[in-house]
Amino acid sequence: MEGQVCICNCFSLLTCGLSNLFVDIPRLGRMLINLRGQNPLYLWERPMSDCEFCLELSGARTARFRTQYPNTSSRILDETEEFVALPTLGQLFAGSLLVLPKRHVHSCATLRPDELERFCLFTRRLMRRTESFGYPVFFEHGAAPHTGGSCGIYHAHLHIVPLPEPKPVSVFFPDSVSSTEELNKALTKLRGDDHYLLFGDAREVHFASVSDLQNTPPSQHFRQQIARQFDTQSHWDWRHAPSNEEKLLETLSAWAK
Repeated sequence: MEGQVCICNCFSLLTCGLSNLFVDIPRLGRMLINLRGQNPLYLWERPMSDCEFCLELSGARTARFRTQYPNTSSRILDETEEFVALPTLGQLFAGSLLVLPKRHVHSCATLRPDELERFCLFTRRLMRRTESFGYPVFFEHGAAPHTGGSCGIYHAHLHIVPLPEPKPVSVFFPDSVSSTEELNKALTKLRGDDHYLLFGDAREVHFASVSDLQNTPPSQHFRQQIARQFDTQSHWDWRHAPSNEEKLLETLSAWAK
């Protein structure tokens, strides 16, 4: 009798699961159409309801930027079908940008090879544009959520910061383990690494897995390094940025011209 009840329960669960699947066939069909030609593993990398960037890109009114800048409909400066450039909240220097994929992934090194190539081309274009503000460098503290690293927002984003004067990459990342001349090569070598640091300019890129460093870097490590090197008036922690930040509005205005 117990065996018959068990079989009936299993059959009931299976039937319920199949019925739910067939009810949702239209949504499943749309997903497959949108993802055709992509690795099935990427089915799970969809917008996250608790991600700051996913919220903002979806147009949610509760997004941090929307609440701090209610009179500015969007801070998108440039975009492609896959990527977007935003002025950084908490600008160390006017012209500071974030470059991020619209698709939710936790670090730039997790982008697919074809995406990574287009991401680097987009970044190069933004670097050239940012030269009007200063001497641009880029950096990323790439981390998966389980590491507890980075700034606490686990949606891939690369910083571009125009420095007021040029400085060697080694000044900001003296304990780097490896270097190369291109961003694409650095991120390709970091593929599969769930916690890393990367800092570069138009000539060279230094990078390292955090596991290879003597000390675990703090949150916003490179922002702290830049603020210390230039003794900036701006606080290195972007969360302390005021609403209607003057440098951010200056960046928006300059890109609109």
